Amino acid sequence: MKYLFLIILFVGCGSKLTIGTHPTPPKDSLIESALPVRPVWITKTPEASGCKYFVGEELSGKTKEEEARESAIADMLKRYAEYLGIDFKVLTQIHQEEIKKLKDDIHRTERRVITDIEALCKIITAGSEIKEKYWEKWAKISGNNIEYYYYKYWVLGKVEERFIEEERERIKRLKDWKDLNINEKNSDLDIFVYEKKGKYKVGEEFLLEVEANDNCYIYFLNFYGEGKVKFLGSEFVEKGSRCELKGKTIYEGGEEKIIIFACEKEIDINSALKEVYPLAIIENLKNQAKGKRYTIKTITYLVER
Repeated sequence: MKYLFLIILFVGCGSKLTIGTHPTPPKDSLIESALPVRPVWITKTPEASGCKYFVGEELSGKTKEEEARESAIADMLKRYAEYLGIDFKVLTQIHQEEIKKLKDDIHRTERRVITDIEALCKIITAGSEIKEKYWEKWAKISGNNIEYYYYKYWVLGKVEERFIEEERERIKRLKDWKDLNINEKNSDLDIFVYEKKGKYKVGEEFLLEVEANDNCYIYFLNFYGEGKVKFLGSEFVEKGSRCELKGKTIYEGGEEKIIIFACEKEIDINSALKEVYPLAIIENLKNQAKGKRYTIKTITYLVER
């Protein structure tokens, strides 16, 4: 028994010798950085009166510095959009016209091309692209070899409180669909809309007749619920003739608003419908119709339960 115990002890001790002998997995290596140490603002966002700071980061491993920078700026703008309580897509749409104008101006005056993200950043931060930036270049290690190099990037954006308040007012206006009652025109182009009942049951069929005083394209949109929209169709109408729109009520109790947009040229309705808020859809249509004759009419009817 004494010899058996010694053998077991020896085997047990021998098995322990294998513990910890596996090689440590290789770690990625920092090759180069913009500064000797990471700036404090990366982990502690600055505070100051009259403005708000937002940090954006790119840590996923972009292999090009400019791509990492662009991604970090986009992340900073997304955090700004979250602060406003909106989606980043909405933020981009709100500034669509400004982005286009700024890109055109820079291309004309400076002979260089900037992206939508760069343009939006300049608009939000009142001219300066970013307040601070910091980057690191890393080597991706596999075994004893470097597979590739990649970048980590951080940016710090500063936005004035005054601009934020203006932005919030703009968003509030775009969201406020219940006051959507647009009847306007920019020329002699006009349409005449005929609707007989004014009250309908849920799912009941309605009929609209539209007459135009000149050739035009007519687009019908139904706004209902909490700012939802449904495209009902479009028609080309010749001068003095009429078209009909037949449809069924959607909203289960409340008002539905039919916006009728007429223009002497065709417009991209799908582009307008990509907007999030009702008034933003209308603004998109009007922007597309710039320099052309258009008219807008609103028909409101009550849907009873």
